[in-house]
Amino acid sequence: MFRLLLYKHTKELITTFSTNRFQPHRGIFYNCALSKKKTSFISKGNKKTDKASQEVFFPSLRNESIKDKIALVTGGTEGIGLQCVRKLLTGGAKGVMIADTNATKGYDTVMKFSQEFGRNKITFIQIKAANYVLLKNAFISTINFYKGLDIVINHVRFQEKNWEDQIDENIKRVVLSTQLCLEFMGSNYGGNGGILLNIASNYDERTISCPLRLAIQDFIVRFDKSVANAHFDSSNIRILTICKATFDSIGCDLSTIISKGPNGCVWEPAMALIRPHMLKNLGSLRLFYDKFHLKQNSNHLSSKSSKHPVSCKVALITGGSVGIGYAFAKSMLQCGLKGVVLGDVREEDGEKAAEEFNETFGEDRAFFLKCDVTKEGELENLFECCMDKYQAIDIVINNAGLLQDKYWSLEIDVNVKGVIHGTLLGFEYMGKHKKGKGGSIVNVASIYGLQQAHGCPVYNGTKGFVIRFTDAMSNEYYEKLTGVKVFTICPGVTDTNMIDESAKYGLQGFGDVGKILSDALAHLPSQPAEACGDCLLKMLCADQNGSIYVIEESECYQVKLPDRHSLRVCDD
Repeated sequence: MFRLLLYKHTKELITTFSTNRFQPHRGIFYNCALSKKKTSFISKGNKKTDKASQEVFFPSLRNESIKDKIALVTGGTEGIGLQCVRKLLTGGAKGVMIADTNATKGYDTVMKFSQEFGRNKITFIQIKAANYVLLKNAFISTINFYKGLDIVINHVRFQEKNWEDQIDENIKRVVLSTQLCLEFMGSNYGGNGGILLNIASNYDERTISCPLRLAIQDFIVRFDKSVANAHFDSSNIRILTICKATFDSIGCDLSTIISKGPNGCVWEPAMALIRPHMLKNLGSLRLFYDKFHLKQNSNHLSSKSSKHPVSCKVALITGGSVGIGYAFAKSMLQCGLKGVVLGDVREEDGEKAAEEFNETFGEDRAFFLKCDVTKEGELENLFECCMDKYQAIDIVINNAGLLQDKYWSLEIDVNVKGVIHGTLLGFEYMGKHKKGKGGSIVNVASIYGLQQAHGCPVYNGTKGFVIRFTDAMSNEYYEKLTGVKVFTICPGVTDTNMIDESAKYGLQGFGDVGKILSDALAHLPSQPAEACGDCLLKMLCADQNGSIYVIEESECYQVKLPDRHSLRVCDD
């Protein structure tokens, strides 16, 4: 929330630098963050500038080539990001600013390319992952030094660090950079448009070694396509995505992608192909689903037989005090669940829910503990509480979620980090490799993780992340090692407070996206939360590891994700 407030109050600020900073002998290593020289902030006032000023700072992209263009590349000191820098310079770019976290690599890169392409053709500025002030400073510095900005490339990379840093380094940086692209290049903000290219990963299988990479890729693809299709007309910024296959292939195809790629396209250079895949309509995945319907059977769902998969089991549910989480708990208790621990930030609602369940189903059948899933200690304490209370955990449901793109950083922490924490703790407490008995983990996504959602691009990305991450964790390796199965449930529009309040929390800087979201939700059929509880029971009865179930308009069915090759449209 702090970062969003900072965004609001610094929106009218620009950075100015001393003249000496831009002398040729100082242009080789450009690092505002490390410099001892003072950086001053002055008020720009009205964003609307005169036409001559716009032509100086925002050259038109009428000729959609690299030549004479100005680019900013984040993560450009190594790997594919570095190859993109070389391709830009080789293609005749007027100037390239590299923004990265490692100052030593940045200096070495600038020195190397300056000798090859000439002094001041390339500069460097140090940033930190998802730091709004430093990233914005990189945009401003590029414009001040090169007198314009035409192309922004975000290289999403995966280094040896903890997974939380990976989320900040990749997902949050991409969202921040997209906002800043709109602010500094968007025609609706006084610019002449430009190109935003995000580079993700090409993994699409249930990869054992990199489930996080797979999920981050899906976030970026879904976020990019939602933003591109919703805001191109007003911003004149083409948003392109590359799902890289190899370092060499991306370098060869960069000029083609920038010059020919239509807004919202997704490219995948494949090792065995000369030309890249160009994917369209990625949001229309429903066309590729292996779909089947499961008819409701009320007698089966209400059965309290010991044969029921939840009978005599213990469940832990985050976000369990109201709405879908409450419905999950109630449905399982009706089928003989031994006990349930509810975790939620809504303390009053949680206490009330536990009291109602105990009155209806018997003493000590439910327990509530206040829990914020963005705080690892509180979430682990919830698991400890469940073990102390019932001496077991059999089912973990990561249901806590947030639909508030206005507070996108918090939204990512809840929807992405909260699910990862909950999943890892589920394996820790239930896994046979940790002396557990095995069990089930259910991660709650959304139909908006399976299709485009122009009114909530960040939420769209987070739910796509949940689906892909859970799918990757369902690989048989994890099941054999731990005895834990993982599932995904994707509710459609459900009668909850989250849906009712969604229009108030649109992503800032993109016009009235809240209205786009509310209009889209109004055209989708709604359902009671109880329908989600019924779908959960059907999924647990089927007990198919890695299964993905959709529940919309009170109809429950299973879906199968396509691989990337089935989405291929053309080669040129």
